Amino acid sequence: MSSTQDQLKHHVYLTSGCCESTDHVGRRALLDLGLGYGWWTGSKVITATGMEDKPKPEYDFYPLTAEESLFISEHGFHTGEGYVGLTGYATLYKGKKWLSPTIEVEWLTDDKARHGYTADQMHAPTQDQALFLARRLLARAIERLASIGGYAEIEENPETADDRWTVALHIPMEWALNNLKSQRGFDFDRYCGFLTGLMV
Repeated sequence: MSSTQDQLKHHVYLTSGCCESTDHVGRRALLDLGLGYGWWTGSKVITATGMEDKPKPEYDFYPLTAEESLFISEHGFHTGEGYVGLTGYATLYKGKKWLSPTIEVEWLTDDKARHGYTADQMHAPTQDQALFLARRLLARAIERLASIGGYAEIEENPETADDRWTVALHIPMEWALNNLKSQRGFDFDRYCGFLTGLMV
């Protein structure tokens, strides 16, 4: 479990790229921050009510409510330059939840070359060129995200730092819930269109 101090200093991932709970933050910590959570039923998320007992033994804790979980998917969004962004991530930072979709900019490593990959299959042939491309994506998103209280960063992830740069877009969950739904409810394609619009 992550400490409150950790989530004040940097984003703590609530969900993985596969949309699963990371179990870095528990329900007591979320409730103490005035935030909700849910239960994964095996097919969908249902919103929990307070510090309730598990409604059914087969349910699993999920760090998002049913409504928040609608933004989390294994489907990607296009950036306009051939990159596909990943939408499975949500984070906790400064006592608030954030949607944190990412864009990974890979380069050709010796290991990938040994496995038959070519420079044409990567976003860039070298680490420096990949960093240049990641910074270009970052610059494109920063101003647009600032207008809604969000921001972007190039993350330093020790698990992937040997073959890619990760550009993380941080969107306040509260803003998303209030602004990215239509009169007919939530539309994931509309959300992906919003993300694409940040990058083109």
